[in-house]
Amino acid sequence: MGETHLGFPLMLSFVIIFLGFSPSIHSQSSDASVMQDLKKALNPPSSLGWDDPDPCQWKNVECSKNDNRVNRIQIGNQGLTGSLPDSLSKLNAPQFLELQNNHLTGPLPSLNGFGSLQGIFAGML
Repeated sequence: MGETHLGFPLMLSFVIIFLGFSPSIHSQSSDASVMQDLKKALNPPSSLGWDDPDPCQWKNVECSKNDNRVNRIQIGNQGLTGSLPDSLSKLNAPQFLELQNNHLTGPLPSLNGFGSLQGIFAGML
């Protein structure tokens, strides 16, 4: 009888599993990059607590438990100034975006990627 080699099937299984996880890893780092852009654009006060490199640890930002994607940005009534970065459109998991009662200028970036958006509060920008 022929000899059974498990090396190739085992390696193939590893590659398939790795490829299955890589979009999630990329999405997490992409969300972090976008949120860092937002932080730079708005220069939030230290009281907002956006010092951690992981935006999922920031006050007024919530991430999903299963994949750490940003799904809420609640920065209304914070006295923020500046404009929203174009990269904000790269987020695709936010369900709620609250920006009201700040001093924001410029256009609202495209929210076409916000496929899960359930509510946006942007009055008196």
